[in-house]
Amino acid sequence: MKEFLNLFFPYRIIGSLLKDPIFCRHRMKYWDMKWFVDSDYSDPNYRRFNGKVWKNTFCECQKCGVQKRKSMKVGDWGKWKNHSFTPTSNGIIEVEIYPYGPETKRQKRDRLINEILSNC
Repeated sequence: MKEFLNLFFPYRIIGSLLKDPIFCRHRMKYWDMKWFVDSDYSDPNYRRFNGKVWKNTFCECQKCGVQKRKSMKVGDWGKWKNHSFTPTSNGIIEVEIYPYGPETKRQKRDRLINEILSNC
């Protein structure tokens, strides 16, 4: 009898599809993001972000387990993107900020120009 019902109503297939992130009606749990800047870096543009907490930046579905993060890129601000992270019990995920390089493009250009002019 079960085999006959499974031919017309494939419960196992439907059940596995409902756990798939595409068909899941997500029940999200949210985490805050706390920024940390290395204390050796003294640029005030980066230092002002040290210790800032952004609310509800990471989330994870309690049913299917999909993890997402709010995008902070210009043009995509506030959109949820797939992202893997390690959930914490205290509700805060710590993110470290590193500067892109020791000097900006403008500083590098000025340094190279000064070197060329001083060698002439």
